[in-house]
Amino acid sequence: MRDRGQSSVLGVILCLATVLVLVSIASIAFLAYEPTTPTGSSVAIVATIDPTEQTIALTHHSGRPLEPERLRLRISVNGVPIDHQPPIPFFAAKGFVSGPTGPFNAAYRGRWHAGTTATIGLASTNTRIRAGDQITIRLFEDEVIVERIKISV
Repeated sequence: MRDRGQSSVLGVILCLATVLVLVSIASIAFLAYEPTTPTGSSVAIVATIDPTEQTIALTHHSGRPLEPERLRLRISVNGVPIDHQPPIPFFAAKGFVSGPTGPFNAAYRGRWHAGTTATIGLASTNTRIRAGDQITIRLFEDEVIVERIKISV
């Protein structure tokens, strides 16, 4: 009887399909995971973007001080990461105008306290920010996200 053999093959195919769907769901969840800020360590950062000057200014609005050497900044324009991400702190880096200000500058000493602003200038070889663009800025301390800012220009 061939019906019994076909049932076994069909069962194996259905089991494999179920496993593939579950692995796909787990992969999507893993790739979408973004570390969160630990409880009690909240920091508020406010972003200002000037498309005329091609600058991004981040002001430490409130919360605990941050150590610039432990920071990592990731910038996306309309959901696409810019070609060159800024190394923090730096003075000259590919894709950026030399001489960032505040805690993003390699000459800055101390922690980044509330009330202090850090500014970077984007070089035209990196990206151009235009009116209507959606900018996403993620600030990490070590591997933990400190702040995620979405701003429309």
